[in-house]
Amino acid sequence: MRKAGWISLLALPFFSLIAGPDIAPAQSGSAIALPDGFTNLSVTALLATGPDDRRGARAMFWEQVALLPPNARMRVTGSLVKMLKAASEQRQKIEIAATLGSAGAPWTTPTLNADVTWIYSAYRQTNNENMKAMLDYALQNAAGLYRDGIHDYNTDKLARVAQAPAKLAAMADKFPKSRYAENAGFYVGPALVKTYLFKDSRGIALINDANAAFERYIKRTENDEFTKREYLAAGYFFRALDGLITGNVAETKDWLNRGLSKFTDDDKIYIYQLFPSPDPALVLDDFLPAHKVFATTLRFLNAHPNASDKDQTQLLAAIRTIR
Repeated sequence: MRKAGWISLLALPFFSLIAGPDIAPAQSGSAIALPDGFTNLSVTALLATGPDDRRGARAMFWEQVALLPPNARMRVTGSLVKMLKAASEQRQKIEIAATLGSAGAPWTTPTLNADVTWIYSAYRQTNNENMKAMLDYALQNAAGLYRDGIHDYNTDKLARVAQAPAKLAAMADKFPKSRYAENAGFYVGPALVKTYLFKDSRGIALINDANAAFERYIKRTENDEFTKREYLAAGYFFRALDGLITGNVAETKDWLNRGLSKFTDDDKIYIYQLFPSPDPALVLDDFLPAHKVFATTLRFLNAHPNASDKDQTQLLAAIRTIR
């Protein structure tokens, strides 16, 4: 019943906004000017929805917004951010931030840079943990930041994969105290490696860039620039694997030995694949004890001194034995 009530509360005003006399094309004919009333009504409806139905209600809000032309969608989202800034009630702020975070596609506004900067500032200033989490959730879903970059990284299209490093770096560099910043800082390296392996025209220079990205991530994490260090062991491990791409096994061993001396099996390394590949047989998708990963990989390289990234199947088989 709560969900049905939310639908009836939003749907009639929304479609009247699309077709009604209050909505007229801009003089250029390129956009529809939507009043803030739609956003205000939508947030009121969301707050009236029971907790169990609220996730679905947010999804329905974005489904209806998706019916609009791009410029109109941007205006609605801009109105939502404006309402977030003006809200005096904590409950309202949390719901608006959660709605921005739940957008199915990265959200944008006419003043995106100013808006994400404001959200990050509000995130840093609040002491309320729920508010903090929702503001950060909204921030990472903005266009050009963490989730946008991860979506690009996870595709199999070179044109999109090649866009991922800049978006991930923007998240890590501009908003380092976000809980998503460390993730983003780490994934810059794998995104550059994937761009290379997908045959980008920049060639081996991308691996040099990936090396620099991994090393910068490691330095920043060890200097406590981020709020956590969940990917640190993986940073050492995947920096090591870059040596196999360039044929520098000595470099790979050096980074593996660094990791071996630094991490214990209480530390974990998440491995989806050793090197990006469309072959599902090369998917591991597991968290493994870090010390054992470094030691096992070193043993493999000692037994296969001319190993390269082309030996992924054999190396993966050795890593699969780790328990």
